[in-house]
Amino acid sequence: MDWAKFSEGMHPGPPDLKELANETSPQELFWVIKNGINMTGMPSFGAIDVPDQEIWSIVAFVKKLPTVSDEDFKTWTRQ
Repeated sequence: MDWAKFSEGMHPGPPDLKELANETSPQELFWVIKNGINMTGMPSFGAIDVPDQEIWSIVAFVKKLPTVSDEDFKTWTRQ
């Protein structure tokens, strides 16, 4: 998939989640998603009261990304 236009203005640039998923433990992903990373484009989902169970669902999705085909992803994100 091509990067969305808005991602071009993010500094540092967003990581490729397919690569990141294999290199990062579920616990680390949970922490980053819940707390965000200051001075980057990664917001804190905990700051907007996203429940932990929903954050774990996001972690599961990120961990699954390396096995998702481009076609499946396009189907899931089609509006």
